[in-house]
Amino acid sequence: MAAEVGTQVNTKVIANLLRGLAIDVETNPALGVRVVEALSAAHILDEHTEDLVTGEYSAVDEGNPNGSFAPGMLAAMQVARLDLPTLFRVGGAEQVRERLSTLDLGALKRLIQVQQLDPEKKTTKLRSAAKLIDFIVDVTGAQVQHEIEMSRTASWML
Repeated sequence: MAAEVGTQVNTKVIANLLRGLAIDVETNPALGVRVVEALSAAHILDEHTEDLVTGEYSAVDEGNPNGSFAPGMLAAMQVARLDLPTLFRVGGAEQVRERLSTLDLGALKRLIQVQQLDPEKKTTKLRSAAKLIDFIVDVTGAQVQHEIEMSRTASWML
């Protein structure tokens, strides 16, 4: 489905989607094959890049037998995949709290950093997971409320 000229896309959502896809491709070779096939079919890959990504490779990277990500990097990328606004819209604040309660303090801080939820750095001194979760839920709720207000404001244009 091609976007028409003038169509706007949510680049933040797309970036999070691609980060998540990168994690999934890294850990699931069958998905990697499907992604390469889709990119080739869409003529997105040039010949050189297609040659680099296709062929027969061992499932384990010989240089890094424990995986291709440094410790903590995979967790940081998994945190980046969380689509908090959608989770909030579907299940409300309680569902967001429930999901976040599975994360440790470091992961919560990575989530805030990776998803740029705290540009003023208000949470840097917080040491309580409960307070970080409260902060994330509040910011996410405000984002969702803002989106709802914007869609109401723009509804007259439809």
